[in-house]
Amino acid sequence: MAERRGLQLDSIWIYVQAAAIGVVGGGLGVAFRAGLAWIERLLMGEHGPLQERLAWWQSLLIPTLGGLGAGLCLLLIRNVRGPFGIGDIVEMAATRKGSIRPLHSLVQIVSSGFSIATGGSIGREAANTQIGTTMASLLGRLVPNSPRSRVVLLGCGVAAGMASAYKAPIAGAIFVMEVVLGNFAMDVLAPIVVASVISTLITLAAFGRDPLYGYGLLELTEPSLVLSAAVLGVLCGFGGIFFRKSLDLGRKVFDLVKAPLLVKLMLGGLIVGAIGIGYPETWGNGQSTIDALARPERIPTLLALSTLFLLKIVATAATYGSGAVGGIFTPNLVVGAALGTAFARIVDSLVEGDHHTHFALVGMAGLCAATVHAPITAILLIFEMTGDYDLILPLMLCSILASITARLIDPDSIYTARLRARGHGVDHGLEELAIHTNFVRDVMRRDAAKVSERATLEDVLDVFNASRHDTVYVVDARQRLLGQVQLHDVKQFINDPTPGTVLIAADLATPSSVATADESLAAILTRFHDPDLDELPVVSSREDPVLDGRVTRRDVVATFSEEVLGQRSMRAKLRVAGRKESRWLELPAGAVLERIKVPVGLAGRSLGSLDLTGEHGLQVLVLLERDELGHERRAYPSADSVLADGMELVVYGAREDVHAFLALHGERAPDR
Repeated sequence: MAERRGLQLDSIWIYVQAAAIGVVGGGLGVAFRAGLAWIERLLMGEHGPLQERLAWWQSLLIPTLGGLGAGLCLLLIRNVRGPFGIGDIVEMAATRKGSIRPLHSLVQIVSSGFSIATGGSIGREAANTQIGTTMASLLGRLVPNSPRSRVVLLGCGVAAGMASAYKAPIAGAIFVMEVVLGNFAMDVLAPIVVASVISTLITLAAFGRDPLYGYGLLELTEPSLVLSAAVLGVLCGFGGIFFRKSLDLGRKVFDLVKAPLLVKLMLGGLIVGAIGIGYPETWGNGQSTIDALARPERIPTLLALSTLFLLKIVATAATYGSGAVGGIFTPNLVVGAALGTAFARIVDSLVEGDHHTHFALVGMAGLCAATVHAPITAILLIFEMTGDYDLILPLMLCSILASITARLIDPDSIYTARLRARGHGVDHGLEELAIHTNFVRDVMRRDAAKVSERATLEDVLDVFNASRHDTVYVVDARQRLLGQVQLHDVKQFINDPTPGTVLIAADLATPSSVATADESLAAILTRFHDPDLDELPVVSSREDPVLDGRVTRRDVVATFSEEVLGQRSMRAKLRVAGRKESRWLELPAGAVLERIKVPVGLAGRSLGSLDLTGEHGLQVLVLLERDELGHERRAYPSADSVLADGMELVVYGAREDVHAFLALHGERAPDR
């Protein structure tokens, strides 16, 4: 077989798709941001609540109405919240499960906009990333991609959203590699960089090239001040844990409220509004608050900064806990800025100077690193948002120590904690996901050769001859596994039948390592270290080892090839609706099972009138169609089945026949 050369993701198409995600993510991200600004000016005046103080009743009413609007949006999708924002995308990438429905996604983006524009303490980065990942999901339906490529495209969507939100293309790309995918391979990084750069270019064209927090030259190079950032890093480590635990507490408190989601969202808005009467700085995603902290007319007192630190966390916990859809990344930066500025007050009392701007920005990086466990992202994000290289030393020291401190207290970040709570392993990257998220039940075979414990040697040899397997399993009357007999153990008796009347299967059986259906492939991988072991028996449980089937080394390797490398083997993974396990079907050489779109020219035709089997050598196995909510419906095909626009077919046939059929109707063949 010829060695694979060139791009590991098989095709230049991955870069075309990444560019499309960047264009859509940047363009719609700009539109979303402009829409939020328009609503904020309409409700709170030209300069927002920080400079144009609202009446107390306005402070209560506006966020409450925002919660009402956000809730009404979610009612359109029956209060069902699909994957939204960075946390859910991390879970989708880690488990390769779930899908983004465009209609649900659009409704959630609008709902998030209502919450943010009316003062809800959440960030717009979640909606921005949702725009990019929705585009990635749509491309995944239109363009055939390997499982690895689909995950990379989700990462492109996150990078495009982050870059658009913060004008930070490097941090956006590194965030995906560090947090979402856990992989820095070049073939993964390259398309993500393409999406991030294009999204940033569009954002810069719309809002200018100035960094978000450009305060001129910020020199923080004195050794004593740089080293003091280490102390701030430790404080940020504790602050990050406090922030995450507060959000968890907010969700638990609102779970105790037995009321519809609409009421919870309004209650969350009311709490934010009440806080905003005295501290409007706690409202919204917080960009104006950070700006006020970094260069205020007068430096707030230590008490005021401590109060802001606590109330911003309470406002974020109330918004997040009530069920509002949005991000926590930007509110986290505000909390870090408050902590950093409070630290600057202490430093200023010991060292002559005015360091509040420096440490506000350093605190942002530290708390971000502690909460997300992503110090590289935190360093680059603040660097790109300020454009000031002289901050790099304290940023590095603070972020690393904050991350280390937080990890010593709790090994989970704000994103991995939810994964672990749902039973997902999170200590592996993209390349390891295949073996952690595929299970024995997905690849096991039910055709294990077996004999009774009292079967004679002749019976055992007959089973070997009939099954062509190299291993026969010995079971008792209840089908419990007692051991195994391998072909090389009995080949000495093939030409010498004398012991056949003396030996029974129980005498020949040797102990065997076993697997259970619910174990991941990662869990059984070490059991194949024995080069003479080609398969493992699969039992119902270790306590009651009823033989259910077998899993072979070949099936495990084939799964890795398809899931990790994107190379297809001559197998098809089948799952019957309503059943938990999947089954692998061995296909003849050159045969494929493909999911293809109905060519436009065939819409309105019945399957019987097309004679796909006679004319094209294709068998239609399943009809797939989506309803207006994006739910996929499956139907059994018949001669009277009428094809429609948007419908898909699952067809079986020779690869060249599938390609010829698609080419005949002007469709591109699947990229495999």
